[in-house]
Order: sequence, then structure tokens, then C-alpha cells
Amino acid sequence: MAAPSSHTHRPSRHRARLVAATTAVIGLIAPALAVLQAAPAGAQVAPTPSEPPVAGHAINAFPARDFIDATGYPASTIDATVEVFRGGVLTGRAINLVPQDNPATPAFDGIIDINHAGNPCWGPTVGTDGATAVTPDIRGGDVVRLTYTSRDAAGNLVTAADQMTVSRTVITQNTTQTGPASVTMRGTAADAAGAPLPIAQLSAKLVASTANPFLLTGRRDLLAPGNGTLAFDPAGPGNTAGTAWTATFSGLAAADVTRALSAANTIVDTPGLTASTTYETNIPDPAGPAAGCVPFVGSPSAPPLDAPVATPLTAQIDFTAIAAGATSPVQTITVRNTGAGAFGQLHVTSITPVGTDAASFAVSANTCNGATVAVGGACTFGVTMSSATAGLKNAEINIVSDSASGPVGIPVTGLVTAAGAVAAPFLVSRAATLDFGTHTPAVPSAPVVLTVTNLGNAS
Repeated sequence: MAAPSSHTHRPSRHRARLVAATTAVIGLIAPALAVLQAAPAGAQVAPTPSEPPVAGHAINAFPARDFIDATGYPASTIDATVEVFRGGVLTGRAINLVPQDNPATPAFDGIIDINHAGNPCWGPTVGTDGATAVTPDIRGGDVVRLTYTSRDAAGNLVTAADQMTVSRTVITQNTTQTGPASVTMRGTAADAAGAPLPIAQLSAKLVASTANPFLLTGRRDLLAPGNGTLAFDPAGPGNTAGTAWTATFSGLAAADVTRALSAANTIVDTPGLTASTTYETNIPDPAGPAAGCVPFVGSPSAPPLDAPVATPLTAQIDFTAIAAGATSPVQTITVRNTGAGAFGQLHVTSITPVGTDAASFAVSANTCNGATVAVGGACTFGVTMSSATAGLKNAEINIVSDSASGPVGIPVTGLVTAAGAVAAPFLVSRAATLDFGTHTPAVPSAPVVLTVTNLGNAS
């Protein structure tokens, strides 16, 4: 087995989890630091995983945070590994784990959390080489497998495994006000064949702050079913498979409508007592490596997401003055794929000018659209400016792709002068305001850098 790491495992705070008795564990206190040990020689090879996990165990996936929460694993466990597979390909792995306890409960809780503050980050995907660590971009259809070695009643080493398949359940529209006293949340929920999931295993939730609970319930959450309704929309155009669902919360006071519109949105698929998928939006924890997670020895402090990331090498495109009706020289822009991992290939679907003066700019010589850009690779496209009318032109070049960072925009600015105009400088400042913040009287502030660019056709 692998050499010991120096991970620290601590149960996290204020998070519901499935336990064998379906008891919520709230406000856990972190135990002392634990040095994780590898299983000694002679441990058995893991048998075929149990899916869903066996009774008493639970694996819970949180795709929006790339977070895994497992509970119920035996105190005699001396080594555990959590892996995430997509189409049989490994996309995330955490090794040298031991279950932890919640001292506030009488029984041993057997908690293994990955990618949460105070708990292990995702680790190496190749052996114990920390440089290969990536954070899996967990999605519906991925398989989460937990393999563990423990001692049986006779003291023999036994290796076993559980696994679950992440539900294809997502939120497509955060809470939206639909009436003076009602809001809705929307999404889709499908099985592997694309058919709707049983509605009885789904539940929607709006979560506000503990300090500002909902008037309707006196709690920080609203549930559907319960405080609202949850149902699949009728099949039809735009919902041919009938997998679109709507959660509706009605009869709300105006203050509760306001709370609902800013609340975290959650949809949970619980097909049984030993596995669940919780999809969340409007939450402070982004996808990718969790703030405060503990990296594996030799790994980056924030293991990169196993996904493509589109990174333009130009932050601002500027065109100096051209006459109305003319076309500027082309500027070539490079987009590099700074993603990582087995699923880091970048696919660009469109690059278009958008914004107020979008018609004044054009994209040409586009090698990005339709290409597969490998991790570390790049593609290029050209941008030109042309307009029949004089004036300062502003727009944005919008790059749409499967990048984990979402659509990327590059501001573009240029000057078009009237025919026959006398050459002159034209200064453009990038800052709309100069903010020096708050500081002590008579004490100079820190300097604020202001960039001024001459887009004119004279010095």
C-alpha cells in the first residue's frame, strides 16, 4: 500500500448527512490531528463493490462542490480510498484515509469526508505522486467508490468496497418570484436511460441563514414536499422526456419571498437509505478544491479541477484610430487550455462579439471552434474593427465553451474617426472611479494604479 500521508480528518460543521438511522449530524467538533496509516501487506484485494452501499454505510455526493461525505464505516478501518470514475476512467482519488468520529454522539460515526474544510483535499490519481492530484468535476452518472480495509471479529484483515452512482439531478433555474406570495425553483431529474426519476425520492429545499429564518416555518429552510410542492412538468416541447420538475412555494409573506430569492437552492435525490445526491446552487462554496481542505503530501494546496479551463492570453483588445469605413489590421488572440486531468480537453462552441458596439467588430481565422484543445494546448482567432460611423466603440468578445469557468469575455475597445479628421491623440482610462478606501486622517493611502491608453492616431 501507499506510504502514510499527513492528512488531517475533521468532521465538518452544519451539514446534514445520511447515517444508518438517517440522523442529521450538526455542529461537529473537530478531533485531534490524525496521521493516516496505510494498510499493511497481506490486505485482500477489494471484491466487487456493493451498489448501493451495504446497510449501515452511506455515501453522499455533492456535485456542485465536488464534495463526498461518507458515514458508518467501522472503527477498525485502517485504510480507505475514495475514487470517482466517469465512463470507467478515473477522474478523482483520495487515499490513506481513516474514518473519524463525532464525539457528540455515543456511537462511532465512521465519517470520511473529502474536499471540505478541515478534511482531505482530493489527492493523487497516480500512485502516491502528489503532483498528479486533481479535483474531480463530479457530474451525474459518475461512480463514487469507497474501498476500505478493516479487521473482522477474529482480527483478520478484510477489504471491501461500496459505491454509488451520482444522480443526474440538477437545478436549471434558481428561485424566481412568480406572484406576490410565491416563488418557484426548476430543474431536471433523469435516470441513466433519460426517463424521469421517481418523484417520491426527490426533495427540494431553500436554505436561508440561521440568523434570519423563514416566518412560515420558524426555521432556516423551506421544504418541498412539505412547505411547498414538487412535481414533474407535463411532457411537451422543451420537455419531451418529461424530466423537468418545478418546486413551488406559495403563501409566503413578503419578507419570506425576499429570503427565498437569496436562499441556497437544493435538490436531493435519495433512492435509498445508503446513498444520496445533493445538487446545490446559490451557495458560497464553488466547484473545485474547497477552501481549507488539507492537501496530500506533495500535492498543490488547491488541486486543480479535472476539467478544461479556457484562458485568453489577452485581457483587453485595443484598436487605435481608423477612418470610418476602413477596416483595422487583424489582432490575433490566443486561448490556452489551463485545465487539468483526464477530462481536461477544451471544446469551444462559439466566439462572437457582444455588447453595445458588437457590429463594429468581427471574428476571423478562428481555429478554436470545433477543435479539441488538449491540456496545455492553445488555439487562436482574429479580431478586426470596422464601422461606418465615427466614435469610440466598445464591445466584448464572448468565448463559449465547456470550460469549467463558464463563458469568458474579453473587452474590446477601438476608435473610429470621421473621414478627413485631423490626426490627434485620444486617451482612454480603464477605471471608471478611483477608490482609495478608508484610511486614517493625515496618513497617505496606498497608491491606486490607473492605466491610460492612447487610442488616437497621434502622440
